[in-house]
Amino acid sequence: MSAQYTDRGFAWVVLGASFLNFFLISGIMRTFGILYAELLQTYDKSAGNTAFLGSLLLFVNSIAGVGFGLSYPPTLSIINFYFDKRRAFANGILTASFGLSSLIYPTLYRKLIDQYGIHGAMLILGGLLLNICVGGSFFRQPRSFMRPSVPINSPESKKLLSHTNEGSKNKSKLTFAIDKVLDMFRTYSVALRNTSFLLYCFAMSFALVGYSSIFMILPPHIESQQFTKDDAVVVLTVIGATEFVIRFFSGIIIDKQWLSVQTMFILTMFTGGICAIAVTFFRSMPINIIYAVTVGIFPGILHSLRPLLVVSSLGLKILPIAYPLSTLFSNTACLIGQPGLGWLEDYTGNWNVSFYTIGGLFFASSLCVLIERMLVKETQNEEIVIKTDDDVVEVTKTNQNNMENKDRDDVKTSLVIKCP
Repeated sequence: MSAQYTDRGFAWVVLGASFLNFFLISGIMRTFGILYAELLQTYDKSAGNTAFLGSLLLFVNSIAGVGFGLSYPPTLSIINFYFDKRRAFANGILTASFGLSSLIYPTLYRKLIDQYGIHGAMLILGGLLLNICVGGSFFRQPRSFMRPSVPINSPESKKLLSHTNEGSKNKSKLTFAIDKVLDMFRTYSVALRNTSFLLYCFAMSFALVGYSSIFMILPPHIESQQFTKDDAVVVLTVIGATEFVIRFFSGIIIDKQWLSVQTMFILTMFTGGICAIAVTFFRSMPINIIYAVTVGIFPGILHSLRPLLVVSSLGLKILPIAYPLSTLFSNTACLIGQPGLGWLEDYTGNWNVSFYTIGGLFFASSLCVLIERMLVKETQNEEIVIKTDDDVVEVTKTNQNNMENKDRDDVKTSLVIKCP
């Protein structure tokens, strides 16, 4: 997108609308632990089998435009086109909505369940989610996806118009759809041959399983220590408050280039792993509060870093396709990982081994990014040729870059008009 339209004006309106959508979506996803503890008591089923409800929520989010999959990927992708110099800061603001939702939704969940029961609470929350349509109404197609304009009476415009009319007669809608699908799979092929992208997918998968599972198992873990349901709500609220503050600073740190995205990821996930293991050695409410603060500070910035890692490996232009692909990896891992942590509790009778596993997942995610930093030595360029319905060929070069990639906008695009 031209610098004339980035980091200013309507970009902030889009950011505000995206913030609203993320607040509503994450509020449901992040407070599943409250519902999880309630379901365990209401239906008296095993912890592992009940955990499938939360993992299915994440998995369905990543396939075929179903459920939150219709709104989550577009909301995250569009921000990266409207911001350039302040991209990390904008992602920090956007994902700070996760913290705000964690600050508000646990108390809201608790009060609705106490007042109306599980079924009544879900009905009210479903109505609240309809406001996603309000946020989406402010979205506009990024200009980098629009065909470049030419003077109406210029020779180029006459050739393009003539070729467009001829092409539209010769191409059916089915052919157009097939071309678009082929373009998508061509982009997938490029992404999956990119070493950095693959390692980042593994890293984000390990990290997301660990991070999302904290919100699932922390409330029942606290209640198993003979604390109340309200205490569990307080702990989740502390995580949300900490995240809301820290994500603003994480964006500033990356935009100022004090730390690279990769270094930030390694440090925060590794520290999160240490804290997840350490919390099992204590049984007190102050320690639970301190742990909640560490979750908000360290693994809590995961969602801010995920799109930046994808952009650093593949570039900005194919982010709308590459990011959902990375999400499919991560959420598929969650489909198995979260119930697995529940089954560990069923087998051992406590949540300690589950927290040890979460710590190991954070360590593994840090290791993947560290390996990427050590193994990928050279920049690899690959072209993606995408045809539109007007036979306008778009040539996109993706860079697999092991350097700092400071501007994180490493895609070069050219338009070639093929005239008869």
